[in-house]
Amino acid sequence: MARGCVSSGELSSSADVYTGAALLWGVNILSDKTNDPKIIITDGNGGTVIYERELDVSLEGFERYDPFPKGIEVMTSIYLTISGTGAKCVIHYEPR
Repeated sequence: MARGCVSSGELSSSADVYTGAALLWGVNILSDKTNDPKIIITDGNGGTVIYERELDVSLEGFERYDPFPKGIEVMTSIYLTISGTGAKCVIHYEPR
């Protein structure tokens, strides 16, 4: 992770994670080991999709980490939409 990186902590419901410009550095996706979680991160609620992933537990296991080595720029806010029974995630970002 990058210098000045902040972790959102474990999230289990849709929410505005951070308000303001930021760099997105990575996402951890966690499942209940049975159900497939789906994560969508947008630049603001209803804004441009900057990350979307559905974890297939039967093929990928029960957790995944996707790093973004160069960072993904977010202009307004980091909004998380999360679905799937037992789905959780941790978002790593740097406020700008």
